[in-house]
This record gives sequence, C-alpha cells and structure tokens, in this order.
Amino acid sequence: MELVVKQIPKIEPIQFNFDELKEELTESVVQYKTMVYTADTIKEAKADRAKLNKLKKTLNDERIRLEKEYMGPFQDFKDKVGILCEIVDDASHAIDKQVKDYEELKKEEKRAQIAEIFQTSFDDSYHWLMLDQIWDEKWLNATCPVKKVEEAMAAIRSRIDADLQMLSRLPEYPFEAQETYKKSLKLDDALWQVDHLKQIAEAKKAAEAAAPQTEPQESEPVQVTMKEIMDLDKKPDMGELEAKTEICFRVYVTMEEAIKLSHFMKAEGIQFEKI
Repeated sequence: MELVVKQIPKIEPIQFNFDELKEELTESVVQYKTMVYTADTIKEAKADRAKLNKLKKTLNDERIRLEKEYMGPFQDFKDKVGILCEIVDDASHAIDKQVKDYEELKKEEKRAQIAEIFQTSFDDSYHWLMLDQIWDEKWLNATCPVKKVEEAMAAIRSRIDADLQMLSRLPEYPFEAQETYKKSLKLDDALWQVDHLKQIAEAKKAAEAAAPQTEPQESEPVQVTMKEIMDLDKKPDMGELEAKTEICFRVYVTMEEAIKLSHFMKAEGIQFEKI
C-alpha cells in the first residue's frame, strides 16, 4: 500500500487591483476622518457610508466565492484522507491488541520465572520475606534477562543479611529492631523503633523516680498457680494478688504474638525474664 498523488498545477496568486483600491481607500479614510457633516450634508454622509459598506461586501463575497472554488478540491481530498485514516486505525488497533496480549503473556511467564528464582534465592529462614517486598517492575521488561534478575536478588539478600547482622549487635532492643526491619526492609524504620522504645523506657523510669516513695509493707507471699489465674470460674480475689509473686509458665506463640506479649508486659510494668 502506497499513497500516490497526481501532480497538480501550481496555483498562481489571484490577481486583482489591490494596490489601486488600497491607495484610493487610504485617501478616502483621511478625507472622511477630517470631514464634518452638517444637517444639510447628512444625506451625503449616509450615501458615503453605504458606498463603503457595499465595497466591503463585494470584497468579502468575492473572497468567499474564490475560497470555495480553490478549496473545494482540497476539501474533497481532506475528507477522503480522513476516511482512509479511520480504516487504518481499525486495522492498527486490531494488531495492537494482539501485540499487547502477547506481551502480557510473556510478562506472566517472566513473572513465574521470577517467582521460582525468589524461592531458590531465599531459603526457609526467610519465611517472613515476600516477593512483593523486593519486587522491581523493570524485571518484567524483555530487555532484562533472567540472569540479571538472579544477580539483583543475590545483591538484595546480601544487603538484608548485612542489615540484620548490624541490628543484632545493637545494645538495646535488637530483636524489636530486626522485626521492624523485616516489615519494610528499611534501616531507618528499625532504628526509629529502637529510639521509640528507648523514649518509652526513659519516660517510665522518670515517672517512677518522680512518684512518692512509700515504705514497703511486708506481706506474706501469695501462692498462686497459673491454673487459678487462667480459670475464670475459680478466679482468686484480686486483693490477694497485689503482693509480688513469681509465676513460671510456658507459652506457645508466633514471633508476632511474642512481640505483642513482650510489649504488653512492658507497658503494664510486669517484670519478666527468660528461663
């Protein structure tokens, strides 16, 4: 398919007495601007105005006639080109849909490959890590080979390992810092969490120091079993539980539940230690 346009004669400029009319009208403008019409000559003024308006109408009418005559063939060509362009668009859109469907299929295949690479790059010790956390949309590009994706994941794993190792050496709250890091993979978030926990601890310490000191009253230790605490039907008198006592028990929780339990006991001021 190729557009072939027959050679058309070059349109010459339309010749008319432009210079003559321009000269006469320029002189008339000067004359009419300086002329003062009176009651006796107002009829002449109306006649002059009518003559000028008639000339203007004649000029515009001829412009419109010639415009239609000269632009008619071009308008016909323009309309036909528009029809052809619509047909081209229909064909192009049909092809474009197939191309996009094919590209989307290849992306899905690439996505499956990347998921397999993720599984081999991060073993079970990274069970907390999701592919979405490290996803890079550029991996789906046809110009990005699988080898480059493997290298990128290896680099990400090295960075994560280095960050977790650094957080594990923190003097305070290393566990909480690592758990926070695992959610966003950002050191700033982990260090902010450590700073936040420090502020809470310092505020609590300051509050305890400012509290009035009272003489400790000796009381007999109250022996309470975990069964008595957990059994609601046999809940002991809470008045008897005000004295400090030692309770040893084992809980089975997930890592997230362990963090929540730790935060709860800290918030309630419950002293605890590992056994």
